[in-house]
Amino acid sequence: MKKLIILSVFVGVLCVCTSSAMADIISFVTPLNNVDDTTGWSTNDDLAVLNDSYSLLGGNATVTGYVNGSDEQVNLSHRGTRGLGVYGGELDEIDSSEEKRVESIQISFNQSYFVNSVEVRSLFDIDTDENVEYAAVGFYLEGTLLDTVYLEGNMDLGDGKGASVWSGQYEVDKIVFYVPTQGELDLDYDYFLSEFAVAKLNVSTVPVPGALLLGLLGMGATGMKLRKYA
Repeated sequence: MKKLIILSVFVGVLCVCTSSAMADIISFVTPLNNVDDTTGWSTNDDLAVLNDSYSLLGGNATVTGYVNGSDEQVNLSHRGTRGLGVYGGELDEIDSSEEKRVESIQISFNQSYFVNSVEVRSLFDIDTDENVEYAAVGFYLEGTLLDTVYLEGNMDLGDGKGASVWSGQYEVDKIVFYVPTQGELDLDYDYFLSEFAVAKLNVSTVPVPGALLLGLLGMGATGMKLRKYA
């Protein structure tokens, strides 16, 4: 009967862990996915000017456009073939100008999530001024910057639909997309020539310790009852 109790507890752990591992795709390119209100969004390569903030994942996350820090919200822009940008400067992408207009897109989660991959588009290998473009992705948890990933342009000039992708895993409650400065990369790099759009994210919920404990207790109690009536 001890084996039955151990087996019941093991099944409880397995059920709780596997149920929390389901991944969600947030897509800002056609077809849109896990964007709660897509009214007025682009479905092709036409430019759409959006509000400054939108709900994602059934209210569990928010995407917001910012300029010059996290205090000044600004309209987002969108192309269905490329993704989200910030309206102003380069109208359909995130950019940073010589006039110190620093744009960013932030995705904030109501609870911590695992981020498994990030895709940006319109990031070019060689831009019109022989400049390689870069995108920065900052991963945050409880106000602490965990890491910043720098994506390098990998496509030739063209329609801007090609993707640069990061794959890995961080537990986060906020992600920030922006153009890195020259000092960040320590390269011969003109940061104000870099521009890109946010296309897709793969995210999954983080197991809640309390739910795991309840699973253990519940299955353990089931084993005890089976033992009692055996």
